[in-house]
Amino acid sequence: MKKKGFTLIELMAVIIVLGILAIITTPIMSDVLETSRKRAFEDSVYGLIKSVNLDKADSGFNVEKTYTLTNGVISPDINTKGSVNGTGTIKTDLDGQIYVSIQYDKWCADKDYSESRVVVTEGTCLVNSETTTANVPYLFSNMIPVRFDGTKWVKANKRNPTSSPWYNYGSKLWANAVVVKEVGTKTRDYYLSDAAVDQEVKEADVLAYFVWIPRFKYAIPGTLQINVVFESGIPDKATGNAVGTNYLTHPGFTFGNEELTGIWVSKFSATGTFDNVTSKPNLTFLKTVGQSDYLVIYYSAINNMQLTNNAFGFNPSKMDLHIMKNNEWGVVSYLANSIYGKNSQIWRNVSNYISGCGATTFNDCSNTTCQTYTTTNGLQASTTGNVTGVYDMVARNGDIVMANYNGMSGSSGFNNFPLTKYYDKYTTTVSATACNGGICYGQGLSETAGWYSGQAGFVDSSFPWSRRGGTCGTPSSIFAYGNSLNQNYTGWQGDMNVHLTLVKD
Repeated sequence: MKKKGFTLIELMAVIIVLGILAIITTPIMSDVLETSRKRAFEDSVYGLIKSVNLDKADSGFNVEKTYTLTNGVISPDINTKGSVNGTGTIKTDLDGQIYVSIQYDKWCADKDYSESRVVVTEGTCLVNSETTTANVPYLFSNMIPVRFDGTKWVKANKRNPTSSPWYNYGSKLWANAVVVKEVGTKTRDYYLSDAAVDQEVKEADVLAYFVWIPRFKYAIPGTLQINVVFESGIPDKATGNAVGTNYLTHPGFTFGNEELTGIWVSKFSATGTFDNVTSKPNLTFLKTVGQSDYLVIYYSAINNMQLTNNAFGFNPSKMDLHIMKNNEWGVVSYLANSIYGKNSQIWRNVSNYISGCGATTFNDCSNTTCQTYTTTNGLQASTTGNVTGVYDMVARNGDIVMANYNGMSGSSGFNNFPLTKYYDKYTTTVSATACNGGICYGQGLSETAGWYSGQAGFVDSSFPWSRRGGTCGTPSSIFAYGNSLNQNYTGWQGDMNVHLTLVKD
């Protein structure tokens, strides 16, 4: 009769086989479990996005909002679909696009506004270098974020890591972006999609440079002092009188009926030709020498930059490009004169009407040698005192702005005025009462008159259009204001320059 059971040798063989199987399958099972946990985290993030979208629908899609996740707890509290792990931030913009940066264990869930999906990678989420509550720059579909690496402009990381910051308003580094030409179907798409972060954006490909000015409220406690507080998203407007500590949301962030998280302004004056407008450094200003209907020529040329199939890739159904108004001039100049800008006299541009060129001293009109915008003196003509600011705002013969006295055309060439959202209208000839019988808040007129000894000459029936920055014949500063001529032009008026403003529409 045979014995039942296994011999010792057989048992040892079974144990060895099981051990081998365990060695083989343990990593596989571990990978399966890790993949499952990663996928569950990714699914929970998408569930959170769905909850955010539902909450956004309840409050209105035209609201920008930030949600903070801390150890799985979301604030403000919303009805989340299922459990959510991790710590981080979800932000929504006015178009309903969502930004995600959430850390859970060793994974980071990451999505930029312009990207279609969440990407979960192993590693630590990048920390945004911004030290204030300044709104994230809103990049239109044709804009490439750029930063200056000390010698050239390179593609910036939109996530703004501390290792190579795109911007940091707390350190007076303002966000810059460019639009580039499209050759065939390659150049723009290449920079937008294929070009790596830190790759050079070639000057020859650039059509225009822009600088982001985030939404803020302000108050003026004294002469040469402007206190600025960035507003996160689009909160209820601050409605103080902008004196002392009574903050007022800057009106330049309202465009028609649209409330804006910020505005883009051209880094340099308009350059090029009226058939091919650009905004680049080291080029001659766009000028209307010998033409009396000067302003309508500028206006038409800028408007043509966003016609269907335009060279810039502007989408006129989503964005609006126009000549800067006085209240938009105020947005730039007030930030420039706060702790987030140069906060001192900005030097003149005197280089024979060449963009981005500073003077040899702050108010020099005699020397026309170009101090290019990256040199020591050139940087003095920037609103930040460094290369990230806006230039040409204290130009040789002043900036034309869309600001007008009582609907009088003068020699501008306007037979029919543009829509009211494109210009500031003044009803008196005294800046302190020109806006509905009171102060023109945020426009750098009566609030800042005479600062840095700048000219303060207001519009009237003889000279109905405003200009900014002063001229070589008047005291200049970023707060200077004067008026433009009202007769057939044969002289200096056509040498004035214009800045552009790009906003959501």
